Amino acid sequence: MVRRLGKIFVPPSDIVAQLQAFFPGNVTSSKQVSNYLQRINYEDRGEMSVTQWTLNFMKEHRYEVFPLREIATNEMDILFFAHPDSLHLFKRFPYVIVIDATYKTNR
Repeated sequence: MVRRLGKIFVPPSDIVAQLQAFFPGNVTSSKQVSNYLQRINYEDRGEMSVTQWTLNFMKEHRYEVFPLREIATNEMDILFFAHPDSLHLFKRFPYVIVIDATYKTNR
């Protein structure tokens, strides 16, 4: 049940509430559910790093991926990706575009 709800991105606190509804004596905490979901994700990734897993996911779901590299060092500087449906909409309506650029969000 926890795995199924975690796959559809239900927050751990809501998972705990559902567990308590189905199993009235349950004393599972949100932290325990969160730790379990992290372990599931780690096991699903296997030997791949988070970056490798993300790129593999995009490849499997036919995302268009455009890595832009620094010429001098050949390091990836920017990663642009788009869902196939988004590209289709962009071709039909090129005058409307929404870009989400995340930069230094840890500050």
